[in-house]
Amino acid sequence: MKKLIVVVSIILVSISSSVFARDVRTERHVHWDKTPIAVSLTQGKLMMVDFPHPVSLIKPSLEDMKVRNLSGVLYLTSLASFEDKELLVKDNNNGEVFILTLSSSNNSDAGYTRLIVESDALDNPSNGAQKSVGGEDGSINYLSLTRFVIHSLYVSKRLATPLEGVQRIAMHTKRHIPLLYNNQIIASPIASWRSEFLYVTAVQLQNTQDEATHLDAEKDIRGDWKSAAFYPSDILSKRGAKSDSTLAILISSKPFNAALNSVAGGDE
Repeated sequence: MKKLIVVVSIILVSISSSVFARDVRTERHVHWDKTPIAVSLTQGKLMMVDFPHPVSLIKPSLEDMKVRNLSGVLYLTSLASFEDKELLVKDNNNGEVFILTLSSSNNSDAGYTRLIVESDALDNPSNGAQKSVGGEDGSINYLSLTRFVIHSLYVSKRLATPLEGVQRIAMHTKRHIPLLYNNQIIASPIASWRSEFLYVTAVQLQNTQDEATHLDAEKDIRGDWKSAAFYPSDILSKRGAKSDSTLAILISSKPFNAALNSVAGGDE
């Protein structure tokens, strides 16, 4: 795996040296299981609700609310206190309908400013013939999957191009996971995708130590991975610094949880 990691890391540097990992401490992930999703708003403060695909509002007019819908992300700002307002949101890709139950108060603190909704619903097959960001021959490989994750998370959805044959899947995981042997680095799953034979997952890494640390994919990470890369850097500054977090992009031949709990090479 070492050679693969080195090759991927070198190419990632050329993608964008100015992009830094998101702060997942302000994010909450929720899996859509047909149960209305509760969203707690603080009056006057912005809340982002991120869906797997572009969406439209079935009930677009809400009093005491300012709502903007841009490429699968709802920007919600409450203008007054209220309880149990229902918002219906339709996935334009596969027709899935999500139910959001909104509440707002002056002094509420949800603990997050971005809600990421995950769903098991499959992509619409009719949307498959799209431009690919895969290899030069259109193939899906470790590099093209790694690059796809970075584009998906850091490039505007309007500009990002899909990778044909790859679709986002629900992770069914916890907010924090024991990915690293060093338990002073917090690992928070962001999103996962699958192709026909491979899975790729993005995990945010946050350093809580008072000193910087260098990440080594072969020595520091638990699980059975085909490839691993860090973006934008494999060096984490001490906690509180601007660069105290980075993204781990992990590729496996099995779903994320199964790969995480496997011994490398033990069951293949």
